Amino acid sequence: QMALTIAETGTYTLLVQDYRGDSTGEYDIYYVNIPGANEHGKIGSSDLMPEAIDLGDIDTYTFSAAIGDTFEIQVSDSSTNGTLIPYIEVYGPQGDLVSSVYGHNTAYIENTASKDGIYTLVITDYSGSECGEYWLSYYNDADPIDYCHNNFDDDRDIDGEDLLHFTLDYDTIHIYDIRGVDNFAASFGKMDCEESE
Repeated sequence: QMALTIAETGTYTLLVQDYRGDSTGEYDIYYVNIPGANEHGKIGSSDLMPEAIDLGDIDTYTFSAAIGDTFEIQVSDSSTNGTLIPYIEVYGPQGDLVSSVYGHNTAYIENTASKDGIYTLVITDYSGSECGEYWLSYYNDADPIDYCHNNFDDDRDIDGEDLLHFTLDYDTIHIYDIRGVDNFAASFGKMDCEESE
């Protein structure tokens, strides 16, 4: 794998050969042009998506963020063999590398946007030699989940039972998958639901 920042506009030539020069075989070429690569589309706050990495694959997504937004991204290996080493790269609106991280089974990034615009998320296997399924979690604190406007237990009012359903659902889906498998953290603000109406 190689990454290049292009300094001059034009047509470039890619040469591929066997490193030793004495073997033959079939191969796939994966190419990503950043910014703006979104093979799997645009992701939104609190999205939780199942996807997969093929051998040598490069998965790409885009998401919107404004200056000061704090976004969190986690990729967790969900394949049965557990050999995928998720590698995350986040590129800014101008194509600059914002952050990168890898982890055995789980990779997690928390970052505060320094520019307005469309960010590009790139996911690969760190070693480049493994493939498998994964879960992608994305959250932006500029678009929090609103308990006050959700009737989770389908009765006629929003009350403590709804809060219980909300915390259980929020714990299971968003915090659990964003923070990790063994340990997770949650923070809750206090708000008067009647005033928020």
